[in-house]
Amino acid sequence: MIGNFNKNNDSGIKIVAAIMFIVIFVVWLLTPPSDKISQVCSWVNNVCLNYAKMTNSSKAYIYERNQIVLQAKMNPKDDGVTAKMDKLINANQNKISKSELADLHRDRAEIKLYKGQFEPALQDFLYQDSLRYTDYLKIALIYNLLGDKEQALSYCNTAVNREPKSIIGFACFSKIYEDMGNYEAAKNLWELAVDRNKSNAEMWVELGRIKKVLGDSNGANTDFAKAQTINPNVKLNSTLIQDAIHPKKLDLQLKF
Repeated sequence: MIGNFNKNNDSGIKIVAAIMFIVIFVVWLLTPPSDKISQVCSWVNNVCLNYAKMTNSSKAYIYERNQIVLQAKMNPKDDGVTAKMDKLINANQNKISKSELADLHRDRAEIKLYKGQFEPALQDFLYQDSLRYTDYLKIALIYNLLGDKEQALSYCNTAVNREPKSIIGFACFSKIYEDMGNYEAAKNLWELAVDRNKSNAEMWVELGRIKKVLGDSNGANTDFAKAQTINPNVKLNSTLIQDAIHPKKLDLQLKF
């Protein structure tokens, strides 16, 4: 009897503990921040940061950088992250290599672009000695937003010359032409693009989109159908430009 009582008591304790765990887990899921993966990563990274500081590791700044990135992802409306990145860069001006410092400037550029701080983001992008291919599109679009069409077109041209078959350079030119109201030039551009790379479904989508704007619905539908033949999963609503200049999420990875 006593043995059964103890077993029942243990079972009751386990049930209560399981219920409490479930309640705590649900509460955690429902409370801010919504990005739980970044929150867990932040806990782990913070342990690494504290250890790096205790051991005077030269890589401590990387974990500080990670914390700033994670904070920006967890709290998109928190403008304090840019000030923290400013402080991190200033503190490491003479402590890390030029390439490492350039990486921090690029990270800050991405954060500022994410927050719509276009002119400061531009300065950080231009800090680089060697630009990444995708940087050309972002820089061109920022110049375009700031009203400097000549510089914008220059970076578009560099992008096209660097990767003649990539959609990025053509999208760059097209956006600027469209903003100037020159849709015919944009259409001619996408016709050149699909001629260079007939198997690129996204380019056919862009050509169809421009034709639709110009009132050529039949031509647009033909191009959309062509795109879906090449790639049945292609999105007919292009987000390339929107994602480049108004990103919905901060696309920065953690470093270790």
